[in-house]
Amino acid sequence: MNRSVRYEERGCIVNGRSLIVATVLVSLLGGCQTIDPYTRETKTSNTAKGAGIGALINKDDRGKGAVIGAALGAGVGGGIGYYMDQQETQLRRILEGSGVSVTRVGAASC
Repeated sequence: MNRSVRYEERGCIVNGRSLIVATVLVSLLGGCQTIDPYTRETKTSNTAKGAGIGALINKDDRGKGAVIGAALGAGVGGGIGYYMDQQETQLRRILEGSGVSVTRVGAASC
């Protein structure tokens, strides 16, 4: 017995379970967006990019590929961010008292 509810509108039949899955996926993907504090632009997180790439590469087990890709994307993005923060701190320390300031500017859009 099929317990799933079916909705029919304008000739399209939608399975109730599919509708719930789609709603959850859209909600989760919305959480993968971040706002750059310097440019105020909406950007996709490195974790989400890595998950997408991992899912595309691993055709045998897309879930496993997504998890591995997300971990790599988060690790690489976090490592680069940490390195850049250290560079900024060092530059501020060097320029302290010289009258020159360091200002962070977001990436230029192409």
